[in-house]
Amino acid sequence: MQRHLNRRQLIGAIGGATFATRMWLHSTSARHGEIVRGGVPLVALPWLPGRPLDLSDTRWETAWLRSLVFDAPLRAGTTGGIVAGAGIPYGFGPDATTFDIAARTGVLFADGRPLTAGDIAGSIERARNSASPSETWRWAHVDRVAVSDGGSVRIHLRQPDMTIPATLASSLIPVTAGDPGESGTAVAGTGPFVLASGDAGEYRFRANRAHWTAGQPRFDGCTVLAVEGSIERTSRLVTGRVDAVPDVPLLDIPLLDNDPGVVLISGPTRRLGVLALTVTREPLNDVRVRRLIASAIDRDALVDGATAGTAEPAWSLFPPDHWAGSPEIERPSPSDSAVIRESLADLGLPPGWHLRLACPVDLPALPNTAVLLQEQLAEAGIALGIDLLDRAAMDEAGRSAAYDLTLAYTPEWLDPHEIAFPLLHSNGASNVSGLSDDRVDRLLAKARATTSQPDRGRYYAGVERIVLDQIPIVPLFWPPRVTGIRARIDAWSRHWPPSGRGLASGWFPRP
Repeated sequence: MQRHLNRRQLIGAIGGATFATRMWLHSTSARHGEIVRGGVPLVALPWLPGRPLDLSDTRWETAWLRSLVFDAPLRAGTTGGIVAGAGIPYGFGPDATTFDIAARTGVLFADGRPLTAGDIAGSIERARNSASPSETWRWAHVDRVAVSDGGSVRIHLRQPDMTIPATLASSLIPVTAGDPGESGTAVAGTGPFVLASGDAGEYRFRANRAHWTAGQPRFDGCTVLAVEGSIERTSRLVTGRVDAVPDVPLLDIPLLDNDPGVVLISGPTRRLGVLALTVTREPLNDVRVRRLIASAIDRDALVDGATAGTAEPAWSLFPPDHWAGSPEIERPSPSDSAVIRESLADLGLPPGWHLRLACPVDLPALPNTAVLLQEQLAEAGIALGIDLLDRAAMDEAGRSAAYDLTLAYTPEWLDPHEIAFPLLHSNGASNVSGLSDDRVDRLLAKARATTSQPDRGRYYAGVERIVLDQIPIVPLFWPPRVTGIRARIDAWSRHWPPSGRGLASGWFPRP
């Protein structure tokens, strides 16, 4: 599906949405009174898959659903580190060509069967064999997976690969007691809930009373609904027709923050809003043009207008305080529009030349970002057309390189390679810019194989410098990922997104 919009049609959507001050959010709902068991909260997601265990589906809603039923071999800690999950990591061998994991003791599947190392090994192999084209890079160096004589899982690598722990902590490897087969649902997991019934419009879960975290879950189950419209999801939360909305639309955060009936749960996030420039299309194949476009962007205005001040401006791929970050990168300021117009005219692009931008229709902050970019580029003499596309059309646009510019969010990541390789490698599945740079490819290969974290950081910094010079993408902002819940839920815990595991610790207090 495609919608063509011009400035007049879309600008009304952001009227009154700009706030002068940035805000941070409530980080917990815990009043921690008497624990009360029972109840079935309602959760609204924008979309639900037909097969919640489909390993080829990488959308965040599917990952959120999987987290209710399944553990991964490892998991993300609340600050983005990697810790034990269904398995306990023993780590890399001396030459970094093996990685060992032991099955956590005392863990039962929902059907009562104990978890074994063989279950973890089988789950890894199923994920490896079922990987979507966008995720096959993760398994490029895996030779085989086996249960060792000592009873642990051993992953044999053809060469060192420091991204393996992040893959093992992802939702792409749900630990199951068997092969999901064609149904994608009929297997037991070790998570806090069990899928009881449902379809792509509504899924009903019951509590897994064999869950390995003592006393959890407190609820009897949960029901997850598909509510497509962002306004409708927020309305249902405010009026109490649902109890939780994961990934609250950014423009609704100030409204919900002032609602005494709603609590906002936030935590660290590494999702990044980016503008990709298709370097294979004229005139964007001229790096001078790309640099001038980038210099016209006012990130602070985008943050204030498109995210209601809730995001943070970004000018690098990796957060400056991360070990892969480059804190020495200076924050850019937009250049004078008249100077940009004159420079573009000198390159044969007089005011009024045209670009076309593809933007996801289902992520409200991005269409508003597109409108503000349209205004900023107009000041620089560039006419920007905007097409709002559904997910299938966005995927096709990325494959066909049919657009000059693309707006997108990157996925959450635990290892920097999870964003850098797909986005920037010549063979990266998310490389919609069409960048093909041998220097980037070599640096990424070294960063993946190097066991020293400081050395890995230097390689990623080298990639960052090339990106800043060649401008295949322009980082715009880091948007928060916030879950809105009704204030009547107590003790909803934070987890690295996207995850529904906060439900496991929560409960409805007594009236």
